[in-house]
Amino acid sequence: MHPVDGTYIVEFRSSRGGLGFGMVVLDQGKINGGNQGYAYRGRYVYLEPAALRAQLHITRWSQEASSVFGPLESFTLAAEAELDSLGFHGEGQVQDKEELTVSIHGQRIAPLAE
Repeated sequence: MHPVDGTYIVEFRSSRGGLGFGMVVLDQGKINGGNQGYAYRGRYVYLEPAALRAQLHITRWSQEASSVFGPLESFTLAAEAELDSLGFHGEGQVQDKEELTVSIHGQRIAPLAE
């Protein structure tokens, strides 16, 4: 188990002014989660002493939903975050769309079940 593994509530703020919330589970290098309109799937690498690098594929599952970047069907997000005792905070960028960036704050709410 990685030191960051657990369940997190996440807040996103985009370069386009969008604000969104979701939930993610970090589990041994894998990320799964979502919100009211999008599913998140990806992988992360833990970086010593207290950071992570992630790549997520985000797919819209509800046609009524809009992402923090607008009504995108799917996109890949590359992110890096610093870890602290409460969770993580970092920045991300949509692959092949350098103008679409996002700040990310995650608050750990529970460890993984054993």
